Amino acid sequence: MDYHMTIHNFRSFFFGEEGRKGQLCFERGGIKKVEKLAEGKYRAAISHDRYKSYEVYASVRSDGLITELSCNCGYVYGRCYHTYALLYYLSRIFDDVISDLSSPSFSRLLSDYSMNLESQAQRPVSAEAELFWAEDQLAFKLKIGRERKYIIPNIRQFMDDCVNHITHTYGKNFTWKHNLSALDAKSRHLIHLALAICEQHKNSFSYSCKEFPLNGTYLERFLSLSDTSELIIAGEMYAIVQEHPPLKAILKNTNRNKLLFSMVDAPLFLGCAEKGYFISKKNRKFYETDMHFTEAVRPLLEVMHESDHFLIAQKDVPAFFHTILRQLEPYMEIDMTALKETDIPPQLICQLYIDVDDADTIIGMLQFSYGGSFYSAFQPPVSHPYMDPYGEKLAKELVGCYFEINENDEVHPLRIRDDDAAFRLMHEGLSELSRQMELYVSDRFRSINLRKPIQPQVGIKPSGHLLELDFSAAGYTMQELAEMLDAYRKGKKYHRFRDGSFSLVDDSIRDLDILTKELNITDKALLKERITVPMYRMLYLNSLQTDTEHLRFKRSNEFKQAAKDYENALRDENLFTLSDHLETIMRDYQKYGFRWMKTLGQYHMGGILADDMGLGKTIQAIALMLNEKLCAAEGQKKQFLVVCPSSLTLNWLSEIEKFAPQLKALCMTGTVAERNKLFDILPDYDVIITSYATLLRDIDKYESLHFAVQFLDEAQNIKNHQTQSAKAVKVIHSDLRFALTGTPVENTLAELWSIFDFIMPGYLHNYSYFKKNYEIPIVKNSSTTAVSSLQRLTSPFILRRMKKEVLTELPDKTETILMTEMQEQQKKLYLANALQVRQKLNEMDQQQDKIQILALLTRLRQICCDPSLIYENYDGGHAKLDQCIDLITSGIESGHKILLFSQFTSMLDIIAARLQQENISFYMLTGATKTKDRLRMVNEFNKNDVSIFLISLKAGGTGLNLTGADIVIHYDPWWNLSAENQASDRVHRIGQKNNVQIYKLIVKGTIEEKIRLLQQKKAELLETAIGGEGNIINMTIQDIMALL
Repeated sequence: MDYHMTIHNFRSFFFGEEGRKGQLCFERGGIKKVEKLAEGKYRAAISHDRYKSYEVYASVRSDGLITELSCNCGYVYGRCYHTYALLYYLSRIFDDVISDLSSPSFSRLLSDYSMNLESQAQRPVSAEAELFWAEDQLAFKLKIGRERKYIIPNIRQFMDDCVNHITHTYGKNFTWKHNLSALDAKSRHLIHLALAICEQHKNSFSYSCKEFPLNGTYLERFLSLSDTSELIIAGEMYAIVQEHPPLKAILKNTNRNKLLFSMVDAPLFLGCAEKGYFISKKNRKFYETDMHFTEAVRPLLEVMHESDHFLIAQKDVPAFFHTILRQLEPYMEIDMTALKETDIPPQLICQLYIDVDDADTIIGMLQFSYGGSFYSAFQPPVSHPYMDPYGEKLAKELVGCYFEINENDEVHPLRIRDDDAAFRLMHEGLSELSRQMELYVSDRFRSINLRKPIQPQVGIKPSGHLLELDFSAAGYTMQELAEMLDAYRKGKKYHRFRDGSFSLVDDSIRDLDILTKELNITDKALLKERITVPMYRMLYLNSLQTDTEHLRFKRSNEFKQAAKDYENALRDENLFTLSDHLETIMRDYQKYGFRWMKTLGQYHMGGILADDMGLGKTIQAIALMLNEKLCAAEGQKKQFLVVCPSSLTLNWLSEIEKFAPQLKALCMTGTVAERNKLFDILPDYDVIITSYATLLRDIDKYESLHFAVQFLDEAQNIKNHQTQSAKAVKVIHSDLRFALTGTPVENTLAELWSIFDFIMPGYLHNYSYFKKNYEIPIVKNSSTTAVSSLQRLTSPFILRRMKKEVLTELPDKTETILMTEMQEQQKKLYLANALQVRQKLNEMDQQQDKIQILALLTRLRQICCDPSLIYENYDGGHAKLDQCIDLITSGIESGHKILLFSQFTSMLDIIAARLQQENISFYMLTGATKTKDRLRMVNEFNKNDVSIFLISLKAGGTGLNLTGADIVIHYDPWWNLSAENQASDRVHRIGQKNNVQIYKLIVKGTIEEKIRLLQQKKAELLETAIGGEGNIINMTIQDIMALL
């Protein structure tokens, strides 16, 4: 009995009186004798008075559980004071005696593993099947043993013996302690198969669980266990073959107006599952066949198994030939030489006539014949001795796939009334119908032809600054080509022309549609004699020579030469000259970037120089401007416009003066009045440098100006094409446009479109087209086709090199994530705020409350940074701040210089206060820092002994060269991973001589940790699309919930 009682808690299972009396019995010596019967089993003699003694039993496991308790006093469940006294006694000796024993579970474990060792030490035991015939059904008996095998008399009993590890003697030489795990896999599968068959026959009174019939699925399972190509059945060997058994039959006349059908050596059908199984005792072969064969011959073989022949009355002969013999003939040899010609019914003949009536409707007539006159398939004679109803039904059904049938129309019961059905008849119906019946068509029907597949051809040749295209297709006019495109866009599979002919709308029309859309060619433009597209389409068209299967391109020699010249220009290091100074200091990859921009410019194309941060995009742009000036025709004045963030205007001026003093550069800074004076002297300068904000204020002044080349530095500033800044830079008149950015995409693919809309307006079409055909398929549907198409369009105009690819001499950069735990008070504040955020999110509409959502998340991030950012009187722990100060102190003591970035300027103020307490000198740069002070602090930091620079990520994450530092600390993670990387590359860039260590401080178990994970997940698609890094885009409420 399960008492749920242990030697330690037994007191609570007794009534108070029994417990009191039991303890008193023990204390007064009532336990006269205790015997140990076995491990954990005890018997005691207990007497509480002089007249009577009681016998008490108790069993206690080594873990203290009481499994047996009894007393002959008759008390219910043995919970008398006598048993209490014994348990009280045992509890006092338990730790010294009983607990020394191993637990029962260990004993069972030891027994099982001992049995395994014993099995391994003995010769292996295995099971095998002995096949035999149970009448005409295949069956097997199961045998077990070592060398010699013994029949298992009852599989159910065998399994019970295995479960209980029973030892059984099968013969004088084989005694085995049953253990299923000691058998090999094949033996176990055989045993389980036998059990399954036994289970199927459990309701059969006479079934003995000794013999196991095989049919259908069980036969298939049995064969899967065989690793040989033969079976031994009743001592005879049968080869297993994957083929149809030969079937031979004889059909003859009995002279009694009947036919006799008999078979010679018919095989036995055994069953079927995924395959059919047959056996020939004569050929000693076991056949595995496909189900088509099985379904056709199985009914016949089952009949022939009952009798070796059957008779067919004369009235049933047509049905036999047309219904049974029709299905058997493909699979068997039938000897009919003994039959007379009159014994064999004539075959069905089908004729289909197709015509076109005066209303241009396709009409038809189906007729049948059995060697005599023809009659309408839909108005047959009352009776016919040779009728083949199955054949006639098939013919009608086939015709009904293509025609409407009106059986009441005696003249033309078949009609086609719509173009869809007419096309199906032309495209596939005629060939299928002609294989099944005799087909006759009128001349009028022949005039409705199915044209040959269209093969569009595109001729390409340069024409000034444009490309001229010539579309054509043999056998089709341009009007018909336009009609085919219209049919494709409407989702049609064919098009019917005005002359009644049809054409299949196939993949060539699909590719033509893609091409015309990519080239922005309308159907109206397609019909013009002269079709032109901008020269910047040259690279895309050239790439299609091998990428398009169904379009043929005919390139003029001039086009081929232009494409070849473009490739040669990129490779020829001597084609474009650099000044001696630039030739000396520029690296090879920078010279290639210059040649790339110069080559694009020669073909009136713009581009995106998307090199990794710190690779010198500025000097490459300066090299292009200087070359353009030096190569200008005599008397030609070329001016260049550089638009950049206001923090970089003086940096551009400094770089130009340093690398190309031949270029006169003017910075458009100062008040409105001061800038107006600068516009008066603007013609005297080669390079005009302005900021995005200043350009927007002065845009009216620029509308009348014209520039040779316009550059956008940090071009991600125009990522939102709806902003005034983005619109302003796009109205400037310039021959060429280039964008410089280390992150062409930060958030969405719309940013890539906006930059392309600047460098080559219209190249990626309008934004609604781009969003429908690229952004949504890529971002939402993960379309690899759209990714491939976009890459093919954009890759020629994006040059992106990573530092690890081109600066092999650059010192290593190591990134370390430093996790910290919040202290108790900070954790309580964070969890309380996180709960509030969840509750508010559940009530929010994401589209209406984006700003509020951001504010809620920002609050959580600030608590991670330091709770005092939002709680003025906070006096709890400062886990991250303490970790940061320790890291700074350690770095300075080791002789390192450090950059520390944060998005929160108020956090920088807190860190600055702590540094002052520690007497550590520092610089701090935020959005409030003046441009001239920025450059001063940068130069001083790179040269003097100040060891730490506190920088606002937004204000100082780009455009600074701070190679004097070799440690970067990101105090808090930002949504945009690219922004963090840009900031790190203020240090890891050309000029850095030391290994760079980057630390990212993360508070464990908070939004900061989740941001990093979500960044990586969201970045994958954009990495695929443009080869850059992305950030958390278009977060859903569910995404935000996952951050908490």
